[in-house]
Amino acid sequence: MKTVKIRRLNDTDFCKTTVLSPERQWTRLLHMTASYAPYSLSPVRARLPDIFNLEMPLFGGLEHSRVPLTLVHRILERACRPGFELEQNQEVAEVLHEFSTEHVTISRPLPYGSLRLGQDRSLWQKGYLVIDGRPVLFQIDARGSDGLDPEARRVVFSGMHAGVREVDDDFTNARLLIIQVPRIRGVRKPRLHWGDEVELLDYRRLVAMAEVTESLWIEAQREQERRRRGSTGGAAGALL
Repeated sequence: MKTVKIRRLNDTDFCKTTVLSPERQWTRLLHMTASYAPYSLSPVRARLPDIFNLEMPLFGGLEHSRVPLTLVHRILERACRPGFELEQNQEVAEVLHEFSTEHVTISRPLPYGSLRLGQDRSLWQKGYLVIDGRPVLFQIDARGSDGLDPEARRVVFSGMHAGVREVDDDFTNARLLIIQVPRIRGVRKPRLHWGDEVELLDYRRLVAMAEVTESLWIEAQREQERRRRGSTGGAAGALL
């Protein structure tokens, strides 16, 4: 039997799924094995350092200027498929750039990029914001719909705490922030969620949850392949 190529469960779907019971996880993951996003927001995610005014260490002593939105738009035009994908990426960029211009003094690189939860999970951006003189660890949820719900946000905040605040005294008092950019009646608007009052999960609990989810995700993909093969009489098919 041909080995099934295991796809990586993206971080947002991991957080939304791992908080569910195993039975509900299985149903959700099995459905996701046959689902693909109609467009990608990776181009705008790649421009977050520009949008949030990231200060590079080698140039910290030089005068720092924010990248204008017009330049971000031009870069996205080259990186996105024309039409709907470009529109969505530019809309997200506009909302985040406006928030950054109004509230963020500057952002600086973080030496911590991910947390090991079955796989390396990027539950925060690779830089921290400076807002009102205080460091802020943050994550962007750019989905127009079906984004992080309260329990999934709890996982993200807990990951930020375990992966940064607990390992570096400089960030012990850093605030935690998730910026969502949902589409409300056809228009994207920022929605801020702070982690100040959230009851956080400890790292051991996160690891245990991840083990269940990763195991179910692998088995769901194998089950989907068995069903596909059963529906085609076991033939691999020319497209594979």
